[in-house]
Amino acid sequence: MFFIFRIRILEKYLQGFYFKYSKKSMADLQGVKRTITEMALVCTEKQFADLCAADANMLKKEYVRLDIKQVRGGLCGGVAIGELQPDSVAVVPLDCSAHYLSFLLCSLPGQLLLFGQKFNVLAKTTINKKIVSTLTVFDVAKESEEAYAMADSLREAIHNFHHEKTDDLDYQRLYGLIADLCDVLALELYAHPLFEEKGIFILENWKALLAKDTTKDKITMALTALTDSSSPLRNEIMKAHILVQDVNDYIKK
Repeated sequence: MFFIFRIRILEKYLQGFYFKYSKKSMADLQGVKRTITEMALVCTEKQFADLCAADANMLKKEYVRLDIKQVRGGLCGGVAIGELQPDSVAVVPLDCSAHYLSFLLCSLPGQLLLFGQKFNVLAKTTINKKIVSTLTVFDVAKESEEAYAMADSLREAIHNFHHEKTDDLDYQRLYGLIADLCDVLALELYAHPLFEEKGIFILENWKALLAKDTTKDKITMALTALTDSSSPLRNEIMKAHILVQDVNDYIKK
């Protein structure tokens, strides 16, 4: 229930996002806007198999696997190592982390670009190499990339741990909290001037949390920060949730 509620709330942010993404100048964005093919190799199954045959080290390298059949509301891809599963597209990073690319592709703004303007929670679409190759992503500073990548790795870890229990309410709550963090981080990246104008700094507080944390249990650290009412990160995210109408107005300018 929490997971579906999260998606429906954040979809309000995204109405009109495609228009903004096409029209807004690069100066309005945090980071440098690039085509995904400038930052990664996008491969079919055969092309990825050929890469691995030519260089055995490719089988040890992390890449993003995207399912050809995509369903909104689910994590239809993620970071992988080894052979590419059937009916998938591989996105092999050139000079960035696989988890950073996964963060961009699997958060709601990235899903919007994959799904066109289908806002229904259970909308379905079929992707291929050509569609993925047309996507635009952001080349950000290395410190920011690492912070985004950490959020994605936590989202994927919870998803994988509960892979067979997606109807479990505990899973939905835990996954929803981390996925919400990823989505709001991505929204801040896409509409950075508005967030800055409103004094909402999600990435800054996420970086600060990572910098001061000395434990190896990053999932507990993140979940504590996302549920503690005194947490600066949680409070910034709550402020971002209130921005629904302001984001819509900004996008439509």
